[in-house]
Amino acid sequence: KRTVLISDANTLVDTMKQMERNLLGTIKETNGEIADVADRVNGIATDIARLNAQIVQIESGGG
Repeated sequence: KRTVLISDANTLVDTMKQMERNLLGTIKETNGEIADVADRVNGIATDIARLNAQIVQIESGGG
């Protein structure tokens, strides 16, 4: 019985280690995707600011 218990415990530990590796991989991938989206949002915000400046210039008769 003791040998079976030790074997089962080792299997559980191995399973938990694999789950940790999978979770860390998912976290890393998600963080990369978040960074990509943040870059896209920042680029769009820059474009909007540029367009707003052009609108102000046109509305004031400067363009």
